[in-house]
Amino acid sequence: MPLEKTLTLIRYLKTVLIAKFIKQAESNDPLTAGVWCGNAYFPDFYKADTNKWWSDMFDQMVSTYDNLELDGIWLDMNEATNFCDGYCIEEERPKNSLRNKPFYVPGQRDLEASSLGVDGRHDTGITEYDAHNTFSLM
Repeated sequence: MPLEKTLTLIRYLKTVLIAKFIKQAESNDPLTAGVWCGNAYFPDFYKADTNKWWSDMFDQMVSTYDNLELDGIWLDMNEATNFCDGYCIEEERPKNSLRNKPFYVPGQRDLEASSLGVDGRHDTGITEYDAHNTFSLM
């Protein structure tokens, strides 16, 4: 297996084993999003050790590529955006979705337009409904 694929597999397995992703509302499975490369999961930065894991992944990248020097990082997907509206896999939407209960919707915009499903669950019990706008600040 080529080094690049091996490193990708190692990162994925490490992530799955220590459960770093935003979860579905009614299970401990990751909430599926759609991005330019296909289905994806987003890190749950509300989970206490996710920031350390994220930092460790960058350290591994730098050391793997002969002490790669960085002036900055541009994360193309720096917030939990989604090419699907809410749920890429409809079975992940709970029957009693928060989407059916909003008391105020700024600009009358669908809260799930180009965003993760509002029922996504973070480690602290916070839902994506309450956390979406904080993602890039974590």
